[in-house]
Amino acid sequence: MSAELAVALVLCVVALGWLIAELVWVAADSKSSKLARFVLLLGCGLAFYLFAFPPVQSQPGQTLVVLTAGAEPGGELALAQSERLVALPEFDLPADSQLAERAPDLASALRRFPAASRLRIIGDGLSPRDLAAAAALPVEYSAAASQPGIVDLRSPSTVVPGALWAVGGRVVDHEQAQIELLDPQQSPLARSQLDADGRFELFAHSPIAGLFRYQLRLLAADGETLIEQLSLPLQVETPRVQRILLFSRAPNAEQKYLRRWAVDSGQQLSSSINLRPRLSMRLGSPQLSADALAQTDLLILDDRSWYRLSSTQRSLVAEAVEAGLGLLLRLTDEPNQAQRRRLAEIGFAVAEAEISRQTQLPALNSELHNSAGNNALQISRRLVKVEAASAVPLLTDSQGSALGLWRAQGDGRVGLLWVGDTYGIFLKGEKVRYASLWANLLGTLARAQDAPVLQHVGEHHWVDQRIAWCARQTDAVVIDPGGETVSLLTDEYTACAGYWPRSAGWHRLRANDLEQPFYVRAADDGVALRHQQLIASNLSLAAEQPARAVASLPSVAGPRWPWFLLWLALSGSLWWLERRATTIGRLA
Repeated sequence: MSAELAVALVLCVVALGWLIAELVWVAADSKSSKLARFVLLLGCGLAFYLFAFPPVQSQPGQTLVVLTAGAEPGGELALAQSERLVALPEFDLPADSQLAERAPDLASALRRFPAASRLRIIGDGLSPRDLAAAAALPVEYSAAASQPGIVDLRSPSTVVPGALWAVGGRVVDHEQAQIELLDPQQSPLARSQLDADGRFELFAHSPIAGLFRYQLRLLAADGETLIEQLSLPLQVETPRVQRILLFSRAPNAEQKYLRRWAVDSGQQLSSSINLRPRLSMRLGSPQLSADALAQTDLLILDDRSWYRLSSTQRSLVAEAVEAGLGLLLRLTDEPNQAQRRRLAEIGFAVAEAEISRQTQLPALNSELHNSAGNNALQISRRLVKVEAASAVPLLTDSQGSALGLWRAQGDGRVGLLWVGDTYGIFLKGEKVRYASLWANLLGTLARAQDAPVLQHVGEHHWVDQRIAWCARQTDAVVIDPGGETVSLLTDEYTACAGYWPRSAGWHRLRANDLEQPFYVRAADDGVALRHQQLIASNLSLAAEQPARAVASLPSVAGPRWPWFLLWLALSGSLWWLERRATTIGRLA
């Protein structure tokens, strides 16, 4: 039994006993006097109960003003009565300063000020250490100005040997600057001028598998003065051998070089090319059967092969695509009305178009060309306009016009390509670019593979900054660049594990016989990029404010003294009426 209930029962028993006593021993008193004394007695009991257990009341909300790195509070920082000022360790607060209270982290500050219902962030923003603690409160944050340098970086984390890859980004406050890409041996690969918005894009290729650290250098307008240097980690991994099934109704140069690329790149190719009726050139054992398609990653057909398939064969292909097979159709000519209906069966609406047959692939800034804009390649296309629901470009020209589309169908993908002489890229000496083009087509359309079990959160990591993995693993370890192994403890409630790297370089996450490399930057590597990432995370936190309710504050007991005064007044009145009733009874 709780104390509140016990006291209430005692008060009820006292009130009942008094009522019986009034009826038995003070019978001479008037009914109105008895009623008044009974009401006063009930009031005394209620006042005493409220004095012992005062009603709870919500605390007034407070705004916690948080000083972070880069904050410059001055005379303009006027705090309201409901605001409290704290400084996190990133803010350089003098030891003898009375400006704000020190706090080791935001969670500690919130425990110190439990009435805080809102946050006002001043400075660069909350670090990853404090973002989780702020998730339950509305946040007011005005984004700080970006630091000069490379503030945006987009590059692949993994590529395959020989594939052409791109790195792009944006630079702030460095007009007329140049960006240069260096290989792991510090040799220049590509250089480009920044555009009017400070953006850049460079291209390169990595010939062998391994873990590499390329570098980006931001140079002044003279092309010599170094402004900033940024690491660019890249994992070049040996690709899984793809199983390709190729059919063509006639021999041509496109098929010849496509077969040559597939064999040279180590793909498992089976092909059949018709030379004349009842005579074909075969490689492997090409078959359009259910079992063969189930063992194939990508099926490549020219349009005439597709048109000549029987309804049974088309059904087999459709079922295989639903199960995950990739399908690529190549248009070798403009289709007629009947052929357009066949293409519409797989979701592509093809119509005639008044366009130029010749177009150009985008120019690249790469190690293969010393000057930008001189490597735009001519390529021919079919005079068609193609549309498809929820389609994605498979290949585009220099104007951004699609030269191919793909769409999802079940677990697989279907692509349509209407360029006819990609082999011309190879003949012009652009062997890497030709191989990269077909490797990208293969990677886009081929049967999807299972993703790694563990994936690290975020694209960029720095020394002494927490990295989190969220997956149910019990034997995960991290091997740092020095070879030291660190075991990770997984939270049983969130299934997440955290790691604080202490050295820069390539690390390896190992779990369940799988290994995944990741790169950690030094503290001074990409300062502007790290600052921009901090701003972005705080802007995202503040943007969630409309959907986040104000945190409920813990209720506290109200003051007792008003109830004590009320009990004292009611008790005095009851005493006076009791004394008066007793005196009247004696006189009677």
